[in-house]
Amino acid sequence: MTPDNTTVYSHPSVCRPAETVPGGGAPAAPDTLWRRYSEFELLRTFLLVTYPYIIIPPLPEKRAEFQWHKLAADNLDPDFVERRRVGLENFLLRVASHPVLSNDKIYFLFLTEEKGWREAVLETGFQDKVDSRLKSLSAMFRVKNPDKRFTAMKQYSDELNTVISQLLRVRARVADRLYGVYKVHGNYGRVFR
Repeated sequence: MTPDNTTVYSHPSVCRPAETVPGGGAPAAPDTLWRRYSEFELLRTFLLVTYPYIIIPPLPEKRAEFQWHKLAADNLDPDFVERRRVGLENFLLRVASHPVLSNDKIYFLFLTEEKGWREAVLETGFQDKVDSRLKSLSAMFRVKNPDKRFTAMKQYSDELNTVISQLLRVRARVADRLYGVYKVHGNYGRVFR
């Protein structure tokens, strides 16, 4: 936790640059780096745009989604923070195990440089690629006579999305009710001791 109540994550840096300092010693790469969740999001977005043909591992949730996760401390709950830290570590390990992603310069900078890696990401111009993709997507939606198979598939996927969203909402309600029962029974246990 930082003084401004934000959560940062520490990951040990096991990458060491091969070059040496002119004085004959090795460069002083930090043993531990502190990263905010937004920096992980930036790295993942960069990888998504740069390598559209590779499935990029997901990041863990940023906020608790269910009532039993949203206790008094919300995102400051140690269990939630630890779960998210493990998820972020798994993200880094999965990227490191990929033969193409693990050799990416920006990923290496993310692992080894405390400062300056964000500027290196922005210098790549990946944001322009995102903008051009959005323009091409909007052009795709302007097709006058789309193929009926694509139209049917889009309709099916929209309906499936709606049904799955409803199912997830029902699941969340059931989980919240079960958590309520759990809390009531916990209170009974304290009363009858």
